Amino acid sequence: MKHPKFDVLLENFENALKNKKLGYAGRLRKLSYAGNIIRVHEKEGLEWLDDEIVAKYLQDIDDRFYEEKMGKPYYQNLMRNIQQFLEFCKSGTIDTTYSHKGSRYTLSPEFEKIADDFLASGDFHPNTQNDMRWVSHKYFSWLESCEIYDLSTVGAGELQRFMLECAKQHPPNSIHNIRLFMKKLYSFLYDCGLSHSAHVESANLFIH
Repeated sequence: MKHPKFDVLLENFENALKNKKLGYAGRLRKLSYAGNIIRVHEKEGLEWLDDEIVAKYLQDIDDRFYEEKMGKPYYQNLMRNIQQFLEFCKSGTIDTTYSHKGSRYTLSPEFEKIADDFLASGDFHPNTQNDMRWVSHKYFSWLESCEIYDLSTVGAGELQRFMLECAKQHPPNSIHNIRLFMKKLYSFLYDCGLSHSAHVESANLFIH
């Protein structure tokens, strides 16, 4: 992701907002959100947007929300404005639509496909689907950080380590939801032959 330098980018963004007839206060608010992303890049000595830094920035916001460090209305408004700015950076136009994408964890193509297949496997409510996307991506990202790429080798020990890691980061009610979604995930993995039955049984014992 490479764009004009930040001063030109912000000027172009503000002009596009003016063309949308957005008032001064509204423009200032949206420029403030854009400025937060830019400051993260400037700390790294960069003069244009970088895909990895943007993904990490969005992931940190997701984590703060699921750790209950920000309320849902604020989170949704924040993400709507950030996505609008990022869409402008890609297309040069202001997109007034928004749909919550769920997790921003970056996964290997193999794990990405498994996560997508899992989410497509059931008729889930949009809010539940977003939560399950976040949990499945968080889990697969954790496996990759442990250099585990074959789900058939994962047993109860690895699941316990993952849940203990989550317990350090999230409040108890969030851990309850993570357990429930992990149970759904492992039911799917078992049905698809991606996890052995013994591992599923051990996982269920821990997840209940």
